[in-house]
Amino acid sequence: MSRTSSKLSRRTLLATLAGGGTVAAALASPRVLGEESLSDAFEEAFVSPFFWLERGDDRAWAAQVGKVLEVEGGAAMRVIGIDTFADYGAADADLIRPRAFAVNFEIVSGGRITGDVIHRVTHPSYGSFDLFVTTTPGLPTFAQAVFN
Repeated sequence: MSRTSSKLSRRTLLATLAGGGTVAAALASPRVLGEESLSDAFEEAFVSPFFWLERGDDRAWAAQVGKVLEVEGGAAMRVIGIDTFADYGAADADLIRPRAFAVNFEIVSGGRITGDVIHRVTHPSYGSFDLFVTTTPGLPTFAQAVFN
């Protein structure tokens, strides 16, 4: 007996439903929240599980301005800005980032944090990672991390 095959396989049907559901969720999200744009909705829907801020470049960190990182031990730091350094020019193959930059933080809760120490921090979307933070006694609510 020969079997007739349908042009629409189960695999195609499932892929279509999954893709359509993702697009529908992204399109519906701005209507529910009112402030979020379509690009923001797609960005959140397609966040890579292989992305770490500790390896991110200045553009990745600039997108985090306003986000709060929880520091192990109770403090919380808000990303308040990014300062980029001079462009390296032709980048070596072993460099992670195309240019060096500093991430500026404001301590928003939990008091002071110790500077010139590696802290374990947790991002609300990207999870936990180690971050070397420097502080200055003259600015008790300011912290900075430098990436090269």
